[in-house]
Amino acid sequence: MNKKPGVIIVLSIAVFLLSFLICWQVKTIKNSDSSVLQLQREDALRDEVLKWQNNYQDVSERLEQTEKRLNEYLANISSTDKTIELLQQELAQLNVVSGLTEVKGKGIIITVKDAETLNPLYLAEDQIVHDNDLLQIVNELRAAGAEAISINNQRLTSLSAIRCVGPSILVNDVKIGAPFVIKAIGNVDYLYSGINLSGGVVDIMRKYGISIEVERNDNVIIPKYEGTIKISQST
Repeated sequence: MNKKPGVIIVLSIAVFLLSFLICWQVKTIKNSDSSVLQLQREDALRDEVLKWQNNYQDVSERLEQTEKRLNEYLANISSTDKTIELLQQELAQLNVVSGLTEVKGKGIIITVKDAETLNPLYLAEDQIVHDNDLLQIVNELRAAGAEAISINNQRLTSLSAIRCVGPSILVNDVKIGAPFVIKAIGNVDYLYSGINLSGGVVDIMRKYGISIEVERNDNVIIPKYEGTIKISQST
């Protein structure tokens, strides 16, 4: 039975239109995928550029500081005495930071003691001063800008350790006991406010009955670090 010519024409047109629509859709998807990938590449590239910009800024600032010191030395190279003075000042500052020299100045003195009377509402161990309590106080002081810190005249450096060994607390491998006297030199207002923050470590320790006294002092003396500084060299 022969198909009518009109039906064949209609079917041909329908097939052609269907093919055209399929091809157009595939092309659109490819273009869309390409656009998404391009956006992803642009975002990744933008993040990478920002990262390198930040790195460049950091290195640039360090370079600027180094160049400033170098220019000071070069400007005073004609005067041996002035150059030596600049070097001595920088060495003195490094000794303060590293704890290798005694420091005097304004600051605060914190005296910490175990609770005198145990409160049955709290655990006994929460009413006794632990190494972690001292470490948290030290961290609060550093966050408040302390330039030098000591505990029972043990100078703290970047290498110092505060840890419990049995019932004792060791600072710089030296056994210390209560009362714990923590000294800090720096901006007195910042140190005093930082250590007395509501909800801070001192505030919490006091709620458990631990005795903590904080006083301002215009003549705080922090001794130099007496231990041996060991620098390991990796090969």
